Amino acid sequence: MIDITYHKAKSIDEAIDYLKKSNGVFLAGGTDILPKFRKGNFSAPALIDISSIGNLRFIRSKDGFVEIGSGTTHSMISNSELLSRYAPALVEAVRTIGCPQTRARGTMGGNLVNASPAADTVPPFLVLDAILTLQSEDGKKDVPLREFFTGPGKTILNPSELIISVRFPVPDGKWGSHFSKLGKRKGMAISVASAAAFVHLDENNVIDSLRIAYGSLAPTPVRGYTVEKYLIKSHADIKQIQQAAQKCIEDLHPISDVRATGDYRIQAAKVLTERVIRYSLDKARNSNV
Repeated sequence: MIDITYHKAKSIDEAIDYLKKSNGVFLAGGTDILPKFRKGNFSAPALIDISSIGNLRFIRSKDGFVEIGSGTTHSMISNSELLSRYAPALVEAVRTIGCPQTRARGTMGGNLVNASPAADTVPPFLVLDAILTLQSEDGKKDVPLREFFTGPGKTILNPSELIISVRFPVPDGKWGSHFSKLGKRKGMAISVASAAAFVHLDENNVIDSLRIAYGSLAPTPVRGYTVEKYLIKSHADIKQIQQAAQKCIEDLHPISDVRATGDYRIQAAKVLTERVIRYSLDKARNSNV
């Protein structure tokens, strides 16, 4: 029998205050914590339930940014017209997470704080240049998502902080974005490799901004800076995209595990790189400005 205190917080301030007093952990959807709890792999003096804090659940557009509350569920993201318009790769990604029941409970903040290298929401957020808002008893601070992860299951989040939201600039002009992943099976699969891309074109259909990010291909989700540098300021024809895809390995450090070998992941990364860039470019070229 595990001896653990349960506290249901009614507000953000109450949750942070109780966190300081109890040295516990936050519980939102519970889709990561409860399986660990059942297996006996979870230990903490207290669980602080934040699932009923309404002002952690929102999707809104404000001051040139789209902002998502940390308590927003994957189902809410999947069904959002605003995100389908401005973050289609994110919507594509959350629709591959688990089963409908998991998506109805699992939260955006939980997916980020779990810091899995395979987290499906992270590559889309990285290519959107997302910024996290964290809050502690000392107030709020902003952190670029690319600086948040430090290793498998590890982040810069300190024990007294709560993720409040994530936001990204509203894309404009001619742009496109896409997410794709490979898994052992179609349903409820942890990704063997995943990738997302964001492409912006100038008035001459030249790439003036390109971001690509990967999951399950390094100790943390990572950006593909070498690929980005190779294709920027180009028209990116098929040959150039194929050549860029071969360069993705310079930014990746895949491991071999029960799901795939490192060599397989490298080959998968090349395929995914070409795929997400081509789809993103097609969307950008066909966008109505």
